[in-house]
Amino acid sequence: MKILKLYVIKEFFYSFIAILFFFCLLFLVSEFLYRLREFLSYKSNFSLMFYYLMNHFPLWIRDALPISFLSGIMFSFGRLYRDNEITAIKSSGINLYSIITPILIIGLILSIFSIFLNIKLVPETYVKVRYIREYQLKGIKPFTPNQFQFLTYSASNGEKFTIDYYDYNKKIMYNVTIDYLSPNFVLIKQIKSKTMEWKENKWIINDGIERIFDPQSKELVSEKKFKTKIVNIPDKPEDFQPSITNCVEMNLFQLEQEIQRLKKHGMNFRKELVEWHFRFAYSFTNFIIAFFGIAFSLGLAGRYSRIRHIVYVILISTIYWLFLSFSKTFSLAQVIPAFWGVWSGNILFLFIGIILFLHIRR
Repeated sequence: MKILKLYVIKEFFYSFIAILFFFCLLFLVSEFLYRLREFLSYKSNFSLMFYYLMNHFPLWIRDALPISFLSGIMFSFGRLYRDNEITAIKSSGINLYSIITPILIIGLILSIFSIFLNIKLVPETYVKVRYIREYQLKGIKPFTPNQFQFLTYSASNGEKFTIDYYDYNKKIMYNVTIDYLSPNFVLIKQIKSKTMEWKENKWIINDGIERIFDPQSKELVSEKKFKTKIVNIPDKPEDFQPSITNCVEMNLFQLEQEIQRLKKHGMNFRKELVEWHFRFAYSFTNFIIAFFGIAFSLGLAGRYSRIRHIVYVILISTIYWLFLSFSKTFSLAQVIPAFWGVWSGNILFLFIGIILFLHIRR
């Protein structure tokens, strides 16, 4: 039995590895041709092109795993079925589920591996390839996560901040404007200062001017300058850090922190929450489609079976991806909750896949 299981696993891996390599190669050629004009325009050397393309592999492997795994199952089990090896196994009194179980375990392992890629490696890949393309290739100033320009921020107490420059490492802001609004959103007070810095767990503004406005006429009532003043707000330096606009560049821990930050300030965090769920949901695709692959491959024999394998792979992958994309879109639009919008496709396809799997003739 052990030899038979190893034989089936070996047959699967022959197809799986070959197809995974094919898709990664396809992605590589596609990315190279897409960026070729940029490489030539900026006179890139070969080593930079190679380094740029190689850094895409975690992303390509993550994206290619589900369809490669499904194809590997379809082609390997399909060949065993066409060559009557499945029939011989059943004739020997061996339960077919016993040789199928290792493939399901492999699918679960690949899902866990995909989660690992989604937690840290793939987001870091996005940042790295952007750095290579924009800074090393085009010469654009590199992204500095602790220095920000032209920020707007709403404090917990309701004050509106406009900041020209913020150095998070030094905890200093430059050219700061603080607007105090009435409940009717009318400007009643405004403070302008050259600097605002975090000292002894409080915000201190220096070299500024304070203006008071009449909420009825909106006219300036008084104006006075000051050297130093304390700003009484509960917000800390890290609260003023803007989020990374593209949440796919955040690792899972940064994504969690961003969700908590946005929630704390009463801001919309649906996009980040959906992305958080999606990283786990997409990873389990490898395990879920294994049930479909096994069920369909053991029912395909005769003429044109190889063509039908390809058709089924394309059909299953397309339907699954369309369902996942539509449900994710509805979730982003807040039509359905984030969890159900991302996980409903997995739950539905897992249910259908298990039903098909249980109807396999053992």
